[in-house]
Amino acid sequence: MKQKLSVVIPFVVVSFLPVLALVLHPFRYSVSLFSYEILSAVSAIICIASCLFLKNTGTKKGIKTLSAFLPLIQLINTVIYVIESKSALTAVFMAVCFISCAVISEKIITSDKAKIFSVTSSSLMLLVMVLFSFVTVFFGSFSVNTVVDTVYSPNGEYYAEIVDSDQGATGASTVVYAKKAKSLNLLLLEISKTPERIYIGEWREYETMSIEWKNESTLLINSAEYDIST
Repeated sequence: MKQKLSVVIPFVVVSFLPVLALVLHPFRYSVSLFSYEILSAVSAIICIASCLFLKNTGTKKGIKTLSAFLPLIQLINTVIYVIESKSALTAVFMAVCFISCAVISEKIITSDKAKIFSVTSSSLMLLVMVLFSFVTVFFGSFSVNTVVDTVYSPNGEYYAEIVDSDQGATGASTVVYAKKAKSLNLLLLEISKTPERIYIGEWREYETMSIEWKNESTLLINSAEYDIST
């Protein structure tokens, strides 16, 4: 039982956020954590503990399959955590998680094919992450989005965010997103309706833009009407 839990528990921990985001996406919902640093630290502790309790003994095929995917899923989890938190500390904790997951995978997997899959998939994902980090560090972020104003609907059910979007070498623009104000706040995370992009204008257009709510479901931008369907 300990052997099984030492794989299942870290697998659930590292796959929870990517799986939840994937399930919610078709329904146009998004999920965010209240503290990526704290939860990444907890994840690191759980993965380290599982790694220490695990022994090189025989396990069932299903557990071996989970362990083969564990490093890859943790890398995907790392991407989500680091992008959302933009914290070096989160990146460190996620790196510790990945190393622990790799050790767990190495201890459990006995098949050469499974080992090759685990190492290859993780290496490719890691290579993509390194290349992305290199480009970001040396050439700057691909985009910088700054919220310059927020306008609430009459009853407060929706709000419009005016964003100054700087895409670097590809240009810049003024973007308006409509969002539903209410969200589902759980103990560790928040689930909310994905913002709807309803307008794209010229760069710095927000300085002279006319924007107001006509009613609870219609937004006026430069006198043009936009129905909100979020």
